[in-house]
Amino acid sequence: MKEIRTQFDLTNHILTSLRGGKIGHYEKSVLLAISCHVNPDNEWKGWPSAETIMDIAVMSRSSVFRSLNELKEMGVIEYVKGKTNVPNKYKVVLEKLNNFTEEKACYVISRVKTDSRWGDSTEEPF
Repeated sequence: MKEIRTQFDLTNHILTSLRGGKIGHYEKSVLLAISCHVNPDNEWKGWPSAETIMDIAVMSRSSVFRSLNELKEMGVIEYVKGKTNVPNKYKVVLEKLNNFTEEKACYVISRVKTDSRWGDSTEEPF
């Protein structure tokens, strides 16, 4: 199982593992746009605006919202609708995305532990 530790790992996993038309190309583009904004320090949540998703995915507003609804129905993303002038909060749900990918993946959250004697930092899994 592939371990997803960084935003880059998630984006790369979506880019390389979603094949065979299991998820449409519009949905994949929106998923990639969201993955560019999630952060492991924020429990893998991100707040890209609709305009940002439209710009990255090179899609119209209606196509973006249609794709977001499709991804939500599949369970691949969760989102909480933002208030006026506040973007939605998105999370890519790997457990559901795994149903559509060639390679399975899981999030791994790690923290950096600093050895104060040497100033070295080591990664330690939670």
